[in-house]
Amino acid sequence: MPHSLPTTSSPLKELFNSDRKVAFAEKFLRHLMEPCEPPSASDPEELDDEQAEMSAFSIETLAFALRFAHLLGDEAAARRMHEDGSCTLVQVRPGRDLVLAMADLPRLLPRLSKFLGLRRREGVRLVARVDASSRGASASERARQHQRFRQTQDEAISFGDPLLAVAADPAAFTSVARTICPAPLKLPPVSCALILELLRITHPETEERSWWALHDALPSDDALRRLDGPLLTPAFKAATAAEVAQRLMNYSAACAPKQVRALDRVQGLGPIRPQLDRLLAGFSNWQSGEADWSALNTSALVSGPTGCGKTMLARAVAEELGVPLVATSYAECQKAGHLGQMLAALDEVVLEAISKAPCVLFIDEMDSFTSRGTNHQNSEYQRQVVNAMLLQLTRLAETSGVMVLAATNHPDVIDPALRRAGRLDLHLRMRYPDRAGISAILRDTLGAPDLNVTQGADLLLGSSGATAASVARSALGIARQLGRAVTSDDIWHAALEVAPVAATDQLERIAIHEAGHLLAAFSLLPTLPTRVVIGPFGGYIEGADAPLLTENNIRAAITVGLAGRAAEQVMLGSVSSGAGGSEHSDLGVATRLALDTVTKMGLLGGELFWAPVKSDQLVSLPEQLRAHVVGILDEAHRAATNLIAENTQSLEFLKNTLLEHRELEADRLQDLASRVFPHSTRLGRKILDTHLKPK
Repeated sequence: MPHSLPTTSSPLKELFNSDRKVAFAEKFLRHLMEPCEPPSASDPEELDDEQAEMSAFSIETLAFALRFAHLLGDEAAARRMHEDGSCTLVQVRPGRDLVLAMADLPRLLPRLSKFLGLRRREGVRLVARVDASSRGASASERARQHQRFRQTQDEAISFGDPLLAVAADPAAFTSVARTICPAPLKLPPVSCALILELLRITHPETEERSWWALHDALPSDDALRRLDGPLLTPAFKAATAAEVAQRLMNYSAACAPKQVRALDRVQGLGPIRPQLDRLLAGFSNWQSGEADWSALNTSALVSGPTGCGKTMLARAVAEELGVPLVATSYAECQKAGHLGQMLAALDEVVLEAISKAPCVLFIDEMDSFTSRGTNHQNSEYQRQVVNAMLLQLTRLAETSGVMVLAATNHPDVIDPALRRAGRLDLHLRMRYPDRAGISAILRDTLGAPDLNVTQGADLLLGSSGATAASVARSALGIARQLGRAVTSDDIWHAALEVAPVAATDQLERIAIHEAGHLLAAFSLLPTLPTRVVIGPFGGYIEGADAPLLTENNIRAAITVGLAGRAAEQVMLGSVSSGAGGSEHSDLGVATRLALDTVTKMGLLGGELFWAPVKSDQLVSLPEQLRAHVVGILDEAHRAATNLIAENTQSLEFLKNTLLEHRELEADRLQDLASRVFPHSTRLGRKILDTHLKPK
């Protein structure tokens, strides 16, 4: 190794943009490359510090030293770090940078002190502490480590010792330390300019005219940041600087993320796919150093029906980002024991996510964190659980590198404070896959990309992705039993086991029901539906919600909700169970909307008084309130019935279109609406004025 650096204009100027910073970094690197003198037996006070200097510095350690020099800036700042009463907080990225800080700082700091001409006998004692949690440690042990680290900071400050505290989690710095150092310094990443500077030290024979050619031959800054740190050492073992650059290029190509869109395997994303792409792009920009974590959306609540693929989505997000997935659920934490043990389990999984950052933390069963406003036997327990989750989400939002995805089937029951932006930034609503999505799931699960799965996909239309995957596995079982490759017939027979072919009259009734909803939505709502599906499992419409701002819009929404029932009555003379049943059925949703309008909004003839009714109180409603809600529903049903009776030809047209296509998307629905009701807004006002005037 040379004792001095070449005089070529330093590539560090490009990195530091300051001659003073460049000079400081070069001098410190020169000092590190000088041979170490053996410790003097006559000076036992120096033995501890000098012992650390005896081992040679690896290339990765030199790169870390250069980054640390950049962090400090210049010699004056380095001296201030050693002054009594000073406090320097350094935030590093979790993972390799944290490991380097723990391993290299105890060796580099004594050399820095010597470089600055500072000795122990002058009364300067540097206190350096690195916060790190052992991955194998229990939650209680990690908590004790965290507490010891915080105590060390305050103790050093109370004695007036110069303090250097390094942590991956900024929450590890105490409020006392943050008072002295409000903005922790962030360790800069490895870059092309930094690699060039190291090459000037290790390969000084390189001609000056070659440096910019080397610059072009090196991987990009983004690729170098993703490069595994230990690979720097074998790369720099090459004989020439050009060979070092070629090795780094080869290593970075091997470490590059695979060009696999894992999200493409998740069906049912629909309109949320652009939001997911932006979420992932922001995370990647942070990983490459192009964006600050605080400027990004880094969390989301994922909702959707059972089996739509919420857990699969979390796995796909982690896979696409190339980071670990840490998963837990309400039940997983609760099984730890009593309240204190549950909260400790929750804290443990959050600490695990922080220690593995960058990563994705997936929290399932988020609807178990119900609103704290409810009054029941376990309300106090639930209040403390929700409060703990609020603290954890706030902590995670402040931790760089942890993306949080929370899943639920019922987003409306989650405590509102958990759903708000800042805790869970986005709300992503998944849906059951369309025909193309079901076909893709069947082919992917079967491992047969060219197999014709049309019949099976048609039979499964309206089912969940989990059901489609299960059918594919059953088809594989049929084929194995017969000792041959899977066929389209195997898929058909497997699908029949979970979705028997609907009788013609049954499928026609389903089509009439959904056509009734469509007809009313086209006529009455200011926004059109975005999707409608019918199949053996029934039918459903997406995106037919009206903005609940006025009495007319509310009455229109209730009418649309009851129009499927009305269509069956008008066209077939009877009504099926598909119009009612659960609280999520047409009748259940319409009843809840009418009740909430009266008791929560003071509209549709309700008193100007807020008195919400819980689900378990529906059977014991006061007679006057019950009669009022029933009257609202009856009026809406009459309006829907009249609308259907006056437009039977249009209903028949919509029914036949549904039977033919079984699935209609937004663009086709827009066309149908313009053909059925060219002037739907005027018709909607007429229907409402005629049949739904408040009494």
